[in-house]
Amino acid sequence: MIQQFVYSELSSSNGFLKARACWVYSQFAKFDISDEHLKYAMDAMFQNLSDSDLPVRVNAAIALVRLLENHSFGADLVRPGLGQVIKIYLKLIDDIEYDELIECLKVIVTVFEQEIAPYAVDLCSKLSESFLRLMESSQYMNGKDLEVDSETSLTADGLMTAIRRILGSISGNKALTNAYPQLELILEKPIQKALEDPR
Repeated sequence: MIQQFVYSELSSSNGFLKARACWVYSQFAKFDISDEHLKYAMDAMFQNLSDSDLPVRVNAAIALVRLLENHSFGADLVRPGLGQVIKIYLKLIDDIEYDELIECLKVIVTVFEQEIAPYAVDLCSKLSESFLRLMESSQYMNGKDLEVDSETSLTADGLMTAIRRILGSISGNKALTNAYPQLELILEKPIQKALEDPR
């Protein structure tokens, strides 16, 4: 049904329909999708990451990662353009502060943990910013529970886990030793904040 009625809208000239089609794929990403159709769908999502309409780009970014997360074949499709994909996600996060985009970035770090090293500085910088923003929110600092939607919200633990995975991927990599001083500066504040007593 998705292939018959939704796939064609991924290339619609109507931005709303295109964004909605991406959203549908993200909602049904766990369903059984043939590798052949997955290839075409993910290619369409990748094309939509450069769409002129921000809602299309955001929904395509989320759908692409949901498909990647639920279908192992998806990693092979994304791997050749991993660097470009990461740059696009970082730019999107600059354009709009949306927790689910950071969540997508965490999935990319998890799936490509062994290949993420060249992007360590940019990724740690963005994840650190998100961690500090979360920690400094008035709800958190007042010791109240964060009222969050479990599907779209970030947790401090999840962000630190993503950062730890990135650091693990570059550990012992002599080619990236020049990145360590930068990472120390980037991670100093998040680590200090994580060790503070919130009471």
